Amino acid sequence: MPGMGLAVVVMLLVGAGLFFLVFVIIPLIVLICAENENTVRVARRIFIGSLTLVAGAILIIGYKEYASGVRRKAYIRKLRAYVPAELRERVPAEFYSYTGDYDSWRFPLVWPYEIACYESEPVLQRYRGDELLHGITHLAFDPNLLVAGNSSGWIVFEFASGKYEQYSSEGEAFSEGRRRGFTGDTHPEDLDTHYRRFIGVLK
Repeated sequence: MPGMGLAVVVMLLVGAGLFFLVFVIIPLIVLICAENENTVRVARRIFIGSLTLVAGAILIIGYKEYASGVRRKAYIRKLRAYVPAELRERVPAEFYSYTGDYDSWRFPLVWPYEIACYESEPVLQRYRGDELLHGITHLAFDPNLLVAGNSSGWIVFEFASGKYEQYSSEGEAFSEGRRRGFTGDTHPEDLDTHYRRFIGVLK
């Protein structure tokens, strides 16, 4: 789910290197060394066009990274606001920053709970602590409650107590959530969507 694998990164780097070699370095060498006017003219056009493409790509990537950072900060501010003021300074900074590594992923919910996957099955767990629920596929949450679907049905989980009840359908779970004051989205999203929102890809 999270970032690209090592093989993909290597392929992208190799591709970028080949592009730079063929469309920047070689035309530059031709510009310096060639004596034929037509050859120089063609090389100059390729060189200028390549530099324009590279500059455009850098601007686009830079803007996307900036926008992603803005979205991520806004999402984290929302999660911090869910924590009682007297506890906010006690939450480790890594809780809101760590996304996983090449063979794992995770995203925070309301402190101290998170969704994590270190092997093959996503779990709801306390931050670096006890695993509570396995196989969650969709969820929605507010400052007090988590409504989630897993392999055996749906649950309403209370962040304050760490307790939950199971329900046979999504409708029953959300009905109970609303009865208990649930204010979150009533259309649960899959884990990939939540993860991408956490890293700033989505709003």
